Amino acid sequence: MNDQLISTGFFTMGKFTVHLTLFLVVQLHTVVGEGVVKTNRNLELYQPGIIQCSLEEGFFGVQWFNSTEEGTSAFITYVRDVKDGPGFRSGDYDVWLNGSLFVRNVTVEHEGVFIVTHAPSASGEVKQYNIQVQLFVKPQLEYPVIEECQDRRKICYMLYKNPLELSCSVENVRPQIPLIWNQRNSQRDKILESNMTIIRNNEVTFTLRSTVNIHNNSPLLSVLVCSVNENTWILEENETLVILENGREDISNSPIQRYVQLHSTMTLPCNDFNKRILVWKRSTDRSETPEVILIKVQTWKEDFNETYNKDFRLTPDGSLMLPQTELYHQGIYTCVTSNYDMDHIQTINVVIFTYPSPQYIIVEGCDNTQYCVLDVAREGNLTCSVRGIRPEVELQWRTYGNYPDLSLTELERTSTEKGGIFDISLTTNFKILSAPERGITLECFIVGQNSDVFKSPIKAARIDLNVAYDGNMGISGSSKVAVVTTIIAALLILVVFHLSDSVNLPRSQRKIVEDEEMLPMTETHRTPDCFGKIVNYLQDNLKHEKFAMMCMLEQDYKNEKIVDTITKLASKVVHVMAMTVNYFRDQLYKFWNSQVQTGEVIFFHCNQDIFPQITIACLHLTMAFKECDGYTILLQSGLSLCPLVTVEKIHIETEKEGNEPRTISEIQLTNIFRFALRCQSIKELWFSECLLPLSPSQESIKSEMISRKIKIYWRDYGYSLDLHSGDWEVDNINIIESLCSKRLHIWNKDSNLQQNCTLQLLKNASNSGIPIFHLELLQSFSKANAGNIILCSGLQLSCPLSLKKLSIDTYEEGRELTETEVVGILMFAQQSQRLEKLMFLFCLLPQSIAAKDIPSTLKSRKVKVTWLPYDSGKMYDLNLESGHGW
Repeated sequence: MNDQLISTGFFTMGKFTVHLTLFLVVQLHTVVGEGVVKTNRNLELYQPGIIQCSLEEGFFGVQWFNSTEEGTSAFITYVRDVKDGPGFRSGDYDVWLNGSLFVRNVTVEHEGVFIVTHAPSASGEVKQYNIQVQLFVKPQLEYPVIEECQDRRKICYMLYKNPLELSCSVENVRPQIPLIWNQRNSQRDKILESNMTIIRNNEVTFTLRSTVNIHNNSPLLSVLVCSVNENTWILEENETLVILENGREDISNSPIQRYVQLHSTMTLPCNDFNKRILVWKRSTDRSETPEVILIKVQTWKEDFNETYNKDFRLTPDGSLMLPQTELYHQGIYTCVTSNYDMDHIQTINVVIFTYPSPQYIIVEGCDNTQYCVLDVAREGNLTCSVRGIRPEVELQWRTYGNYPDLSLTELERTSTEKGGIFDISLTTNFKILSAPERGITLECFIVGQNSDVFKSPIKAARIDLNVAYDGNMGISGSSKVAVVTTIIAALLILVVFHLSDSVNLPRSQRKIVEDEEMLPMTETHRTPDCFGKIVNYLQDNLKHEKFAMMCMLEQDYKNEKIVDTITKLASKVVHVMAMTVNYFRDQLYKFWNSQVQTGEVIFFHCNQDIFPQITIACLHLTMAFKECDGYTILLQSGLSLCPLVTVEKIHIETEKEGNEPRTISEIQLTNIFRFALRCQSIKELWFSECLLPLSPSQESIKSEMISRKIKIYWRDYGYSLDLHSGDWEVDNINIIESLCSKRLHIWNKDSNLQQNCTLQLLKNASNSGIPIFHLELLQSFSKANAGNIILCSGLQLSCPLSLKKLSIDTYEEGRELTETEVVGILMFAQQSQRLEKLMFLFCLLPQSIAAKDIPSTLKSRKVKVTWLPYDSGKMYDLNLESGHGW
């Protein structure tokens, strides 16, 4: 402390008065006298600045000096409420009412010591304060930048294989801020030897750089910290962490094979998770530099969680979770953990798979049951295939038993890839040298390294060969169906003889005409002999329920055996699948080419006048429906299905469009209704695996449907259509119970129709008192309003009374729910009479909720409210009594 005697003069405007006061000046660094003046002040260069004072009201005056030399005049004064001085008159300075100095534009010249003298009254003791002003310039990146980390702000990951020099810098900053390197663990920081360099920029700012050398003897995982220990106030973050992985350590241990179904949720465990450092990374090839997915670090000072790939999440037990897998997620995943003393590595090879569609091996000439009997000659070809499968597999034909006189020779193997999905087929030639003691059984099955992913019913298809040895083998080298299912029967009834495509006629020529130029028809061509030839061929070569026995000539000829067979088959559910349509069409063309003599043009079509008594119980279009124009149904194969006079029930089951059921529009639904009305015996119309309009318009429902009492069912939700009101009503409560026993979710990416269908299901379940196990709002929550939740789509969700668990998953980094929003969600949830748990996932929440705002019903029912913050991996519970806990 230095004591000096200084003479200080004050003046008043108008009449100049000099007060010479001898007083003891004390250089202060703390609070002094009646006023509080900071003795150190930082001002930002080239910005307005304030040297703050807090003098008591009513003081006599203050004077500001920008020099400590004796005899220096004040550049601005504020005495008896009057401001003066050269600094004030120039406009560069001003004095506020509390004595603070305002600097309009801070320059380099302002760095140094400012003196302020303060007189509380005209006769009072004058006090002087010395204030050290330091200028500062903030860097563009307000944190220590580890240059090898590509400007990652808080924490980064690096893989190195050779000795490494790490550099950390802060550029264009004032004042100087020294940088140091530390190695951090769970207990302390250890200072590392480093080199510091300082570069002066334009006499105003500095660039500081610190480097540290890393050697190959470092541990597998280590945490290094570049930090600033002086003038930390100038940066937003005063340290940056880097996780170093020593690439010289061999982590390419044999990976665990893991098969994950496409579009399913994937969870990969990291065993021995109780470690301080966790790194999940992925590569699509062993030679490729791995992509870091996320990092979790626990140190003595702070915990860090960083996610670089937003597709993934970290669960509380350290597992890597992916809500929905896509093909590009396939790869090798590695979990590396360390507790700073011991390391653990786990590698998982993830293979994305899809089941084939249909989910069985197709044998040409067989149905979909994995087993059939084929009537064959001594030599022929067998073809099996799988469609829409992943990963790529191999097919193989083998004998199911010992048949020394049977030889199998592979002829053709094909694999077609589209968008990562494969269609695979295998054609093999067989030769039977002599009659075996028992029947011959063959099996087409999936082989190779990826065969284990598929379940047994999918992996193999078995057939029996029924071989004729009397020399009358039919067409040499061709296989004929012996056990023909209702699919093929239906195709002949409903496709071949109804469809113009079977004879390559345009739609305008659906009816069979006798056009001499196109298809010359004579009585000779229509004789029973011609028909008899076809029937004899079918009876000799296609036993049991022979599909081609449905064929009829366009003439009044009846075969009682055919009529009986058709009647039996039509009494069952008739399936029409896209895959069998094309197969049958090919077989029919082969038959025409091989059996019809020159000049004998045979015409097939559905003649309802011949067999009007045959009733088709149910026609099931299994993923075969494409569109309807009200007159015909166009199938996926390109064939057209005409109205069927005797069909009683039509079931339309569509295939998915991506991950969502196919949407049938209002126009399409109206056309399907029109088609059904043209089927004179129709009683029921079923829909499944599709989305329908929730309230079909009255125009789509014809009065004839009401008068004929046709039933319309939507089996996905257990609904039936009220033809009078146009509303869907609950028809099958068991279906709704089954749906609500699983997780129901509303995705933001779902269409409005899909979301509306889910909302209607929730409403119906609530009205029926059916417990709703778990409702997930996945990125679809927008806000809570008047006891309801507004979805991002704009739709409104009312709380189901029977809801047991609700989770709100924002899946969005930094999405913050305000206290008002959280209370609104609590008000929404408390309406459920069965609520047990409310979960907030991957969002930011207030530190506490006012206890008075928490509904008492949640407290009395002891509802559990939990929160999983983004990238935390740890669940927090809310204390409903106090409003605290997370």
